[in-house]
Amino acid sequence: MKRLFSYHNLVIILFTMTLQSVVIMEAQESNNHPKLNVYLDCTMCDMAYLRQELSYLNFARDQKDTDVYVMVLTQITGSGGTDYDLEFSGQGQFNELFYRSSYTMDINATHDELREELKMHLEMGLGNFWNYMSRKVRPYKPGDSTSMDVIQESTVEADVDKWNSWVFGLGLRASQSGEETSTIANINGNVSAKRVTEKNKFYLRGCWYKNSSEFTYEIPPAVPGEPSNFLTNEYIKENKTIDVRNVYSIHRLWSLGAFAEVGNSVYGNTDLFIKFKPALEFSFFPYEEATRKPITLSYRAGAVYNEYIEKSIFNVNDELLWEQSLELGGSLKQKWGTISGLATYD
Repeated sequence: MKRLFSYHNLVIILFTMTLQSVVIMEAQESNNHPKLNVYLDCTMCDMAYLRQELSYLNFARDQKDTDVYVMVLTQITGSGGTDYDLEFSGQGQFNELFYRSSYTMDINATHDELREELKMHLEMGLGNFWNYMSRKVRPYKPGDSTSMDVIQESTVEADVDKWNSWVFGLGLRASQSGEETSTIANINGNVSAKRVTEKNKFYLRGCWYKNSSEFTYEIPPAVPGEPSNFLTNEYIKENKTIDVRNVYSIHRLWSLGAFAEVGNSVYGNTDLFIKFKPALEFSFFPYEEATRKPITLSYRAGAVYNEYIEKSIFNVNDELLWEQSLELGGSLKQKWGTISGLATYD
């Protein structure tokens, strides 16, 4: 059944592209229809490739004087791939037209596959505007359930995720530099596992970091003519941490979770630290709008236990502290630009 369903979807897509390509060619051959002016709001698109492949379009630099405003929104999926959401908003004579196209690309997709897929969905979406210019169909109006000549939304079904939305990561990095009187070495490694779905976000990460710096100083002799003495000092910064985060959606706009961290830090004078903070988060917009408006207000409160390597400035070997924080942050992407910020109160 799955093969037949996929083949059926493929036939529909090819038929739609063929129909729209015919309309585009007819519109291009007519002297009554100039090039379609398009403003593409996309920071990661290969514009040189798109201008070359879609030469029948005029990619404008100013969105005010365009026929179609196209916004490309992306969001990382639980399996490490990318969800793409393209919004085609008509302007001027196309003010009544709106079209949305969504699809998902695998994490292993090549650069050429990414730009080819994007080009295909751009052609499918813009074909509706060529249809309107050629007066082949009447425009779709929001709330008009009978006029479906312009497709409002097209979704390409993602392949079944064999990892059930789990993503695993492993990293290791090392570097060393030195001169005659100094040597600096860095090494850090990490391992992670995360799972992001509409109902739950789980994150686990373990890190180890070590920095070793060795400096040699020359000490002039006390008596002239005698050989100099050399003093070598070594400084070590090392820390190990395990970070766990688990957040559940309890409502379209509300989430409840917990944040835990355990580890040590030579630089922070902690032989052991343990943090545990339950949290409550409110999202100003639902999950399906997270690519455009991920704005959240979160409150965290919990305990922090510190066991020190040396006595702290308060002359204690260990202590239990209570902490709380209120955080407002996110970003807003619209036609006029993008606003992002973060405000925290501890």
